[in-house]
Amino acid sequence: MIPTDPKEAANVGKQWGEAITDSVFGFSDDIKKVKAKNQATKARNELIKINNEVARNNNLLRQQAMRELADEQERQRMARMSPAQREAYKKAKAKAELDERNRKVEAENTKQIIIASLIGIFVLFAIGMGVLFVLRH
Repeated sequence: MIPTDPKEAANVGKQWGEAITDSVFGFSDDIKKVKAKNQATKARNELIKINNEVARNNNLLRQQAMRELADEQERQRMARMSPAQREAYKKAKAKAELDERNRKVEAENTKQIIIASLIGIFVLFAIGMGVLFVLRH
């Protein structure tokens, strides 16, 4: 029903105009909102990336500082040692480093042997299955 009062008619016209405007231009508003949301997400991801890089750099610097501190403490300990103690310490340290290196090499060799064994078992299994398949047919 169309109102006869001019104020009510103006309100109804305004409401119809808003409804039509929202239906026509609402899509562009939604697109703008999505673009703004995407930009905000991109900016947030960029900040996260930067923060992660800063944290990674801080960790590297902290590790370097700890190594330098440990080296300095070792130099101070060695300075307080007698020449014989120093020589014994150097030999023990070199032996520990050699043992660690040998342990790593042995672990890698063991890993390669296990992988080669598994591949061999798989190949033998595949050949066996092939032979069984040929014998059955």
